[in-house]
Amino acid sequence: MCEIALPPTSFANRSRAPGAKTALAPPSRQPATPPADAPYRILVVEDSSLILMSIEMIIEDMGWKVVGPASTLQDAMAIAGTEEIDAALLDVNLHGELTWDVAVLLRQRGVPFAFSTGYDTSKMLPPHLSGSLVISKPFHIPDVERHLRGLVSRPAKTD
Repeated sequence: MCEIALPPTSFANRSRAPGAKTALAPPSRQPATPPADAPYRILVVEDSSLILMSIEMIIEDMGWKVVGPASTLQDAMAIAGTEEIDAALLDVNLHGELTWDVAVLLRQRGVPFAFSTGYDTSKMLPPHLSGSLVISKPFHIPDVERHLRGLVSRPAKTD
């Protein structure tokens, strides 16, 4: 038996009439500043759909908001450079591309982040990112929650 839990954001709203078009607001040039009591906004960079759904569920169960998600390096860089983000969880390898540049960009913006990977990062992280928080795959939900709470409770290192 296999059980798959999907976060509410993975379902489409089918309540409108077939063929009806949804009006989209034009994107704003500047990210909006969230109110002080808004939920934390966590950028999720992950290329595995099943892992992504699990991470989304964990973050939403914490009452926080998922930013993105991004499944390509290009999308991750765009979101990391423009969106209002409180912390980020970065898969190390996106379809063969490493997320070091995303981490550097986040560090420059003062956004704390953690890498997520099944690889041995003791031999993988470049020197300028050594010492970064790494959450090992497969995930244990309490560990992910603890690490995410730790990320948003301390200031990020900057270069």
